Amino acid sequence: MADALHEFGCKLGLQVFHPEYDTVAVAELFAKGDMAGARAKLHHDMQYYINEVTGERLQEILVHITALARRATQAGADAIEVHGDRLIGSLCSPLINQRTDEYGGSFENRTRFARAVVRAIREGSPDICIDYKLPIITENPQLGRGGLFIDEAVELAKLLEADGVDTFHVGQANHTGNLNDTIPAMGTRPECFMAPYARRVKEAVSVPVSTVGRIMTPEDGYEYKRVITPAGTPRKIAVVGGGLVGAETAEYIAQGDCEVTIVEMMGQIAAEE
Repeated sequence: MADALHEFGCKLGLQVFHPEYDTVAVAELFAKGDMAGARAKLHHDMQYYINEVTGERLQEILVHITALARRATQAGADAIEVHGDRLIGSLCSPLINQRTDEYGGSFENRTRFARAVVRAIREGSPDICIDYKLPIITENPQLGRGGLFIDEAVELAKLLEADGVDTFHVGQANHTGNLNDTIPAMGTRPECFMAPYARRVKEAVSVPVSTVGRIMTPEDGYEYKRVITPAGTPRKIAVVGGGLVGAETAEYIAQGDCEVTIVEMMGQIAAEE
């Protein structure tokens, strides 16, 4: 896959992710066909695993992450994104983490595993690009649990940059049991609701920072006036998705000297609705 993408000038990124449950135990229960046992284990772990997982098991996970990074490089991958939610974010969280060992209590302890993950990737792949999804517990109203409040998130971002993170992706903290907190229904949150948090992070680090959160137009993603200039060499460009953002993006691209095609499975684009 990497070779095929590189042939067209594209990059390949992979995501490092670990859920907040005992993956080995749950997999064994599923393999035995014990669906009820697996569901019961998941239900228990989603509430207690963060505080029950041993330090030894966390070290084993780090070893696996180093091996993963090494294999990713061998496969030709260009980047690894750390999914900072779930296990990592819950360990960081002052709302979830009730541990009393080296992974709990103080800010330094709660963020110990997050930093170790980045260093484990760097050990396995010294030159690969590392993107870190930084989960923020938003306020007014307070939403999300598996992450950090913004002041601590900013401090963690500075430490992670020193550990080797190349880019940050600032998003809503997860682990609430309420999907609308994680992926809000359109219209339930203000436009660009994560932008103020992303700006705080950007002011503290020297690497690129991206964000999400009801970004409705191309301008919403820019803090400066965007200037459309000709591509120089005319190109044919496909925009996948003919919703509001896709349609407006296509309109901007077409202001240059490119031929734009919108690909939309519904048969009509937003401008035609």
